[in-house]
Amino acid sequence: MYVSDALRSIISKRNMTQQMVADELGVSQPAVASVLSVGNPQTKVLVRLLNILGYKLVAIPKDTPLPSDAIELETHQD
Repeated sequence: MYVSDALRSIISKRNMTQQMVADELGVSQPAVASVLSVGNPQTKVLVRLLNILGYKLVAIPKDTPLPSDAIELETHQD
């Protein structure tokens, strides 16, 4: 799943709006919308968003099984 799609999915699963996420981040809703429209947000932005949404960014070996509720991220090829 692409990063921006994963973030939108997590926001939806958490029954949050972009405005609610923006309030947690201390930024405007358009700033959140901008991040969600970018295929590959900066790592520090991604980590902050995931933290607010109750997730964390983890690097694990490729052959390690993922938990059933984990989301594997892909990047957009620019």
